[in-house]
Amino acid sequence: MQNSEPSNLERARRLIDECAKSGIKEFCVCAGSRNSPFLSVLAGAEGFKIYSFSDERAASFFALGRIKDSRRPVAVVCTSGTAVAELLPATIEAFYQKQPLVLISADRPQGYRGTGAPQSIDQTRILEDYCELVWDVGIEQTPPNLSQYNFKKPLHINVCFEEPLIDEEMLNWAPEFSSYETSTSLKSSPKDLQKFIYSDSILVLLGAISLQEKEAVKRFLLQLKAPIWAEAISNLREDPDLQPLLIKSGERFLSKVTWKRVLRLGGVPSCRFWRDLETMSGVEVMSVSREGFSGLSRESKHFDASLETALDVSKVTPAPVTDKVFHLDQLFRQQLKLLMGELPLSEVSLLSHLSQRISDLSSVFLGNSLVIREWNLGARFNVGQREYHANRGANGIEGQLSTFFGVSQEKKNLCWGIFGDHTTLYDLNAPWALRFLKRQPRGIVLINNGGGQVFSRVNDLTPLWANPSARSMLECRHEINFEPWAKMWDLDYVRVESSERFRIPQDSFVMELRPDPEQSSQFWRSYQKLWESL
Repeated sequence: MQNSEPSNLERARRLIDECAKSGIKEFCVCAGSRNSPFLSVLAGAEGFKIYSFSDERAASFFALGRIKDSRRPVAVVCTSGTAVAELLPATIEAFYQKQPLVLISADRPQGYRGTGAPQSIDQTRILEDYCELVWDVGIEQTPPNLSQYNFKKPLHINVCFEEPLIDEEMLNWAPEFSSYETSTSLKSSPKDLQKFIYSDSILVLLGAISLQEKEAVKRFLLQLKAPIWAEAISNLREDPDLQPLLIKSGERFLSKVTWKRVLRLGGVPSCRFWRDLETMSGVEVMSVSREGFSGLSRESKHFDASLETALDVSKVTPAPVTDKVFHLDQLFRQQLKLLMGELPLSEVSLLSHLSQRISDLSSVFLGNSLVIREWNLGARFNVGQREYHANRGANGIEGQLSTFFGVSQEKKNLCWGIFGDHTTLYDLNAPWALRFLKRQPRGIVLINNGGGQVFSRVNDLTPLWANPSARSMLECRHEINFEPWAKMWDLDYVRVESSERFRIPQDSFVMELRPDPEQSSQFWRSYQKLWESL
């Protein structure tokens, strides 16, 4: 390296300083040697929060959780080679959630690529389809100016370092921090929205809505007075003022009513009805969300906007809705309650009992995907103060627990994460994060039904159930007990097999729900018959 070129540490320091000027205050750093210039610079810097990980996938999902909670960009720093590939799942999730995840990878000099030399792969192409920009910074270049990045999608900066990696004295230094402000694509209410919402058969679907947007959405809904299907992650399903407008008998009810128009606010919903809209060409669909995706392959209208700015209450006329829809929904909600009472050990019933034990001020993270659907069906309404989070960008099950730990970092009350057994198996090393989190109680609830039971309710897969071997492969049946896993991380353990055995420990814990397989199967059979009678 020539003397005119900046040192590795100087180049690393410039990039970290650029991050600080862009409002980044938190770094998730992963073990490695090629990224040691970044680690050295961060170790001597003042004002950053540093989280140290041994696994890049867990680190990147934890960073995504921190972004969701702090509403600021968070950076992940990793070494070279396949370590970069471990960032891909979280990058995809951040892309579809439109979250500002910043990925910083160290690399060997560009001339090593394609040679088969150790830890020398083309790192710049791994994430590029899901990043707004990818910068490949060679030995002779200085890191980029981040002011050209609008922080609407992930960003990947790949920096090549020559050996020796630590090529100057390590010094303490103070970065120059700047504030961070989010931007929106749409500053006013879309004109087509006002025409669209005036209909005698309009349904509002609420997907994931941020805590900052929910009050604006609530005001809009109270003015519109149309029927609402609200997912828990809308943070409005339990709002006391909206209870008279909510459909509460389950998502199956949505397909039993003839709707002319469907208005989606927030993220893409998890309910089956949303997928059914693909073939319901006679139903007009409009979406307003900041994620920027219509969520459908068919023709529909979509506005990329913050709900805080897009929903103009002054221009809303109440929808002409008859009481028949709400009356019918109430009748079937009563039948659903009776069904849960008759089968108290089914999954939905146990989750319903759990929802009654979680305090009103708690934070709840719901894992994909059966957990969300069963919670939407069975959890109690009219709570008002709980906040909900989930990863619904790509509907994957990777990194769910790690994201939950990231979300829970700054919370004051008991934080709950509710996951399936397969989801938990995907992220067994997530409790590593507990070592640097604030000491407060966290509850990891996992529903252990011995396999991927969500697939048993996919109609297209019904022909497989007659073949035990095919069904076993699809569901990945197992007999795993998660108590040793809880002990491994020094967590209290509670096993729940009935509603009478719910015990909430004082410290962080793992609660393993063990529903009765036959009661769960009977619940869904009876639930299906209930709707066939309508």
